Amino acid sequence: MVRCALQDVSATEGLLVDDREVRRSGPTYTVDTLTELRRELGPQPALVLVLGSDQLHNLATWQRWQELFGLAHVAVTQRERISLSGLPESVQTELDARGKEALPDAPSGAIVFFRMPAVPVSATVLRAQLARNEPVSGLTPTAVLDYIAAHGLYRAGSPSSD
Repeated sequence: MVRCALQDVSATEGLLVDDREVRRSGPTYTVDTLTELRRELGPQPALVLVLGSDQLHNLATWQRWQELFGLAHVAVTQRERISLSGLPESVQTELDARGKEALPDAPSGAIVFFRMPAVPVSATVLRAQLARNEPVSGLTPTAVLDYIAAHGLYRAGSPSSD
């Protein structure tokens, strides 16, 4: 679906789809993906993991989450109605130690915050609307909706509707 969403974006714009997580057998974790990328790219290039504030709140539940900071910077934007305060103590401790105003000239280790326009819908809401057969035009690219329809995804009762 990401390939469908980006089909009109030129490769010269620096975007590519990396499907290693769907090709990996068994559970896949962000720390494993960043470890692979770091091994491929070497120790010097900066890597930045972009999260919404909802996932910052959940970060301490991620597999080997504290290893992320040795592999990449973490850039966080506020998701609608998800406060950046009241973080779990372990996450707040990392934020206190690693929080920066801007990305440093380093390959990893910082937590920074950035603003972006609010996205009008979440993936969870979109999937629920699709499961209820409600219209979702304008919420995702037409090519993605075509793919979803062609593969019968997110219909009520299908395994992908959960």
